[in-house]
Amino acid sequence: MSLRGMLTSLVVLMLASSTSRALAEGAAPAPQATQAAPPPAAPAKPKKKGRYPLPAADYQHKIDERVLIARERMETRIVRRKLSADRAKEVRGRFEISVIEVRKVMADAASDGLITKEEARRVNQSTRGLNRAAARAR
Repeated sequence: MSLRGMLTSLVVLMLASSTSRALAEGAAPAPQATQAAPPPAAPAKPKKKGRYPLPAADYQHKIDERVLIARERMETRIVRRKLSADRAKEVRGRFEISVIEVRKVMADAASDGLITKEEARRVNQSTRGLNRAAARAR
């Protein structure tokens, strides 16, 4: 017996026992459907025309959050791996170089005030360097 069949049998048994209890208490039986009615259809959502172009300020905020998260991750790795002060300074320096590159790409993309999908791809590819720079904390 399939799972659906077992669930259907269980629902029928539960309904039958609740009906018999109601009859024993003197209440009128509730009408029962032989099969469960399908759930009402959700109202149709309007289709989104697309995310892009985005306002540059909104996208800049997202990128700043990514930089902040990557910076926290880098600092955690430095502490966890117990790097020397010189090594930690070197890792932070490489990270800052990556941040400067990301900000440069972001500034180029945001020059017209909007971020297109292609510009967002370029910025996203540049942010990958942040995590690589943070991962080098060895």
